[in-house]
Amino acid sequence: MQVFSLNQSPRRAAKITGIAIVLMALAAGFSFGYLHPQIWTQGDAQATAANLKSKLGLFQMETALWLLILFLDVVVSWSIWQFFRPNQKRLANWTFALRLAYSVVLAGAISQLVQVGIFNEGLSAEAIYHKIQSFEAIWSAGLILFGAHLFALGALVYRQYGVPKVWGFLLYIAGISYSLIHFLKAFPLISQHSLDALELGLSLPMTVAELGFGIWMWSRGAK
Repeated sequence: MQVFSLNQSPRRAAKITGIAIVLMALAAGFSFGYLHPQIWTQGDAQATAANLKSKLGLFQMETALWLLILFLDVVVSWSIWQFFRPNQKRLANWTFALRLAYSVVLAGAISQLVQVGIFNEGLSAEAIYHKIQSFEAIWSAGLILFGAHLFALGALVYRQYGVPKVWGFLLYIAGISYSLIHFLKAFPLISQHSLDALELGLSLPMTVAELGFGIWMWSRGAK
């Protein structure tokens, strides 16, 4: 399958977008929701290092999944651009650029995990902890850009003939939510308790918007 063909039909681009978004959601949910907590112990470098050494295979699996997510993220950037550029070239270009910028930041975050996987035997517990913590911090900063991408994507969707406007509205909300939450993580203007409550409250619309749009695009491409 020529994923990066310059002449993809809108239907093919929609299908690729949908499949990639769903696969990313599954991979991210498993890697960050299940595998990552097996290694990372907040505030305890010794426990984190011990977990890494006893569960190195799980850590390597997590890293591999993040590399897969990065690849799929680039695929989504391209396929979204292919789908929307015939009618909204300028905004599609901005949306593409924002997603690629996020992918670059994500690659920087993943590089921290790769370094731990390669050099773990020679790293102190504090160095291991710092690199995994850096992965989380860099990724979180990147999600501010990701939120901007989703907001721009919402504008694309809202203006696109044949795409239900509800997806544009939900993507607007998701984009604002991502950027707001991760801005507040970088610049803690409210208490951690309030931030946790805000993130919990916005997690459902963020998930519904991104995953729901992906499923819709997949079904659109399958018709």
